[in-house]
Amino acid sequence: MYHHKHKSKQQHSEESNYSEQKHEHEPEQCAVECDDEDCDGSIITDNKTGEQYCNSCGLVVKSIVVDHGPEWHASDAADAKRTGSTVTQLRHDQGIGSVISYNNRDGYGNTIKSGNAAAMSRQRVLNSRAKSGGGRERTLRKALTEILRMGAALGIPKSAQEVAGVIFRRAHKDKLLIGRSVEGVSTACLYAACRIESISRSLDEVAKVSRVEKTEIKNCYLYINKTLKLEVPPANPIEYTGRMGSVLEIEQEYTAEANQLIKVCRDHEFMIGRRPTCIAAGTLYAVLVKRGVEYNQEQFASDLETNANSVREIAKYVLNADPELASIESDFEELRIGKAREVLLKAEL
Repeated sequence: MYHHKHKSKQQHSEESNYSEQKHEHEPEQCAVECDDEDCDGSIITDNKTGEQYCNSCGLVVKSIVVDHGPEWHASDAADAKRTGSTVTQLRHDQGIGSVISYNNRDGYGNTIKSGNAAAMSRQRVLNSRAKSGGGRERTLRKALTEILRMGAALGIPKSAQEVAGVIFRRAHKDKLLIGRSVEGVSTACLYAACRIESISRSLDEVAKVSRVEKTEIKNCYLYINKTLKLEVPPANPIEYTGRMGSVLEIEQEYTAEANQLIKVCRDHEFMIGRRPTCIAAGTLYAVLVKRGVEYNQEQFASDLETNANSVREIAKYVLNADPELASIESDFEELRIGKAREVLLKAEL
């Protein structure tokens, strides 16, 4: 093995101090002893230079050590990150494609010379065409852009948007887009992702930000759900009460009480087949009536974008099913809401 002597101890000490101050790297001491028979030192590794040398005599054992970790490149080692963007399902190339900037500057920030500007422009065009690829890539690009746009408009987390991207890729791979629009399928995938991730977004809310009609979204969703056998759980009305309470600006204890009543009533035969948003709204209205809070029925339904008749029917049923009101000998389903409020006031709950 070829060996050479390391720099003097004083020079090495000065460089080590400078390295520690600037990069906060400390040499790692190994359990290997020095090869020199007359030296009792041990081999250490300099993380900055990649050298392995004796800490006593300065004998260099290895001059190049390959670091297989990420390539850090920054002035501050604590914040050093240069590993590229993460892989994402919201880009047609999964975010690993190259990007050529339009600012005509090189990697050091210097302006590109005019003689090379035309060549860079040509490279930019070729790079754009290469990323677009064939029809499959263009379809993915269009659909994922739609998912990003609608997700931003609805305030849907990136994790749910990623799930929507995965569902669309599966649908595209299985050729489920034949005879259906890209916008309709992408919207259906986003709605399915919201259901899977338990995010309270109704079909009406999703349809408002979509470029297609609600009927088309519904048909695409039912077809994709059945064909891909998505594990979509039934919509839970409790997912909507929090947002509805914020819209109505009511106290949090009313929302919590509504959630408890939903758990009592949602498995009853009366609730089967009813929309989760209507169940949540009707239960919230029942709690307001029970607590003596005045709120106009039509205004209530308008604020929550639900049907006033459904809210009224569900509210009466919930009042009948409420265990706390079991001692009141009144059938709330036979009474008007105003009369039900009077009965509850007399009961002094």
